[in-house]
Amino acid sequence: MKIISKYAVALVISYLLFAWLGCKKDEIKFNLIAPSEGDTTTFQGIYNIERGDSAYNTVFLDFSKDQHPAVLRSTWDLGFYCGTADFRVIINNAVGATIVQSDKTNLNDVTLADSTATLFSRLALDATGDPTTIDPVEGDSTAYLAGTVIKAISAVSSENKVYILKRGTGTTTAYSKWIKMRIDRSTTSNGYTVTYGNLPDQTYRTITVTKDASFNFTYGSFATSTSSYEPAKKLWDISWGISTYKVTETSKVRAEPDFVQINFMGGVTAAEVIYGADTTKNYSNFAEKDLSGLTFSGKRDVIGTNWRNLPSSLPGTLSIKNDRFYLVKDKAGNIYKLSFLGGGSRGRPIIQYKILQATTTIQ
Repeated sequence: MKIISKYAVALVISYLLFAWLGCKKDEIKFNLIAPSEGDTTTFQGIYNIERGDSAYNTVFLDFSKDQHPAVLRSTWDLGFYCGTADFRVIINNAVGATIVQSDKTNLNDVTLADSTATLFSRLALDATGDPTTIDPVEGDSTAYLAGTVIKAISAVSSENKVYILKRGTGTTTAYSKWIKMRIDRSTTSNGYTVTYGNLPDQTYRTITVTKDASFNFTYGSFATSTSSYEPAKKLWDISWGISTYKVTETSKVRAEPDFVQINFMGGVTAAEVIYGADTTKNYSNFAEKDLSGLTFSGKRDVIGTNWRNLPSSLPGTLSIKNDRFYLVKDKAGNIYKLSFLGGGSRGRPIIQYKILQATTTIQ
């Protein structure tokens, strides 16, 4: 019995020891990662030797991580909304793509006869561009999704119309300009299936894209099927590049260089601060205490091209308005002030940003 007792005591001690070590091992330490204090950086819009007003790249910026990747804006044709509540598809605003809906549901029924001279004129994106052939250029995320030219994709395939797409102006890629396509909900995944071909043809290919909740949109290309363009929605705050936008003096649209878009689909908001001659409230002097009373907007074009002057002729030099700067509230609630007065050149502007109000996040 004594021997048994010794073993019993040893077993109990061993059990308690392993249990204690196990608890120690399971302890998790979280490191509090402070967001970036700010930086000065140059947007690398120029890909090769193109003019600054035709910069081939779109540049994305994440303030809190000081990351600013540059991506060829011609790498995609269609963007597929990843939200759970709706099935929406956008066209490439960065290359001036335009699109119209036909009255047909069968691809074979759409021929060159459907692209009349009138249609060619409507799909020309210049100072006479038709705003009904592009996705919204302003507004918040709700208005944007509600206004896409491609209507909500129905679960009933026979209700989805054929669209005629003019792919826009390529950068480093030469491709067929005119595409006919029909988009359905995928039957094999939570996503989309695109059946498409060149406008005169009756042979077709398909692209299948699955929704990914980490992104605002996943992207597809008629050249490569899938495409990496916009970073995950938590990894960018603003983008800079070319975008379709309204012509101020008319109701028309055109491709606009130097356009700054906030991540309005990902919850980023911004405010414009015009200080004029009151230099006590300029970028350098503006502090956290000055935030009181300001209203932040979630509209796509809250910054837009308001930060620079339109040159009298192209390509033009970079002329920056010296009476304003911007405040950007990122998805985590950090607030940064942003200035374009760093200078630079068209296609390579220098921007400055500095944190005003930080919220510590656990990573």
